[in-house]
Amino acid sequence: MPSHAAPASHAGTHVFAPARGDHHLPLPSPGSRRQRTRQALIDAAGQLFSKQGVERTTVEEIAEAANLSVGSIYKHFANKEALAVAFIDESLAIAESYIGDAMSADSPVDRILGAGDAYFRYARDHSAACRFAMMRAFDPSDNEATDPIDRAMAKRIQRILLAIAENLKEAMDAGLLRRMPIDEAMVFLWGTWSGVAHQVIRQDPLRIPAELGDRALGLARAVLTDALGPTRPPTSSTLAEA
Repeated sequence: MPSHAAPASHAGTHVFAPARGDHHLPLPSPGSRRQRTRQALIDAAGQLFSKQGVERTTVEEIAEAANLSVGSIYKHFANKEALAVAFIDESLAIAESYIGDAMSADSPVDRILGAGDAYFRYARDHSAACRFAMMRAFDPSDNEATDPIDRAMAKRIQRILLAIAENLKEAMDAGLLRRMPIDEAMVFLWGTWSGVAHQVIRQDPLRIPAELGDRALGLARAVLTDALGPTRPPTSSTLAEA
């Protein structure tokens, strides 16, 4: 997966910083043979991790999938767990880039709704990363070696949620959305977006076509706008009915 530069943020929104990359060996120069080898390992490992998890994936399988030697893995990463951290870090940096683009809208409400659309596109375009994240969330391990993977994932996702929460507060302060607890609104938003996206990236008979997911997300936008929108003043007809 190609790396994405962190987008410029809109005034008042959270700034997504690029990945530090301090969990593995020094990064090679972009476009170099060493960089291409490293990327091939991340891509191959990511596909395997998303299907069978980190613990059940061997370095031999990763090397074979990348058409490289096992020794190549250890030239770039200390172990397969460090390779998994690199995969998560890079994948969620791309997610931040998708969502960061939505943060360029003028209205905080448009930024919030755009973030939902962006997350859906990310899940559709990078389904292996999303499936791996779901796997880690629903089947965590007690293996200390994999703790850095979960910490890296949590850190990235929390940054995304923080950016959206900041825009929720801005919209409420401006009177564009009704006042409500931020945490409850975030659960509502994130649950809606991730629920639709996860239906699209499933790998069982319950998987839905991306086109249906896109239409469902459009319906969700209308429902969310109505549910979170500002309280409308009573009209003459509603007053008469009362």
